[in-house]
Amino acid sequence: MMRRYDALKPYRPAWRAIRAALMRDPVLALSLAPALRKSMARMLEAAGISSDGLSGAVRQNGLAAIHLDVSRAFENDESGDLSKTMAALDGRLKAAVRWAQSIEKYMNFPRLGRPKSEVETPAA
Repeated sequence: MMRRYDALKPYRPAWRAIRAALMRDPVLALSLAPALRKSMARMLEAAGISSDGLSGAVRQNGLAAIHLDVSRAFENDESGDLSKTMAALDGRLKAAVRWAQSIEKYMNFPRLGRPKSEVETPAA
């Protein structure tokens, strides 16, 4: 994702204008949402993370939220190496990993109210 911000650096004024337009025009934001999700799916796949199915859609939307949040830091990061952008991205990605790990941990729990033996062993 940092490569994306590095590539956008020369076009930062245009990026600011696009973000401002998106904030003012919800129809524009909705019309660009499919392209953003496709872009996020490609980012996930490039990182070796599946973007298929329901869990992939959740990952795409989560990464899009991270991208939109970090892009605010990018807009105001005038450093040559985009260190503020990198710090923001690193923090958001680490938080997303922690969140995903906690969700996965709870998804493996048996249903509440049912004895563990019923959940683990199939009915005859």
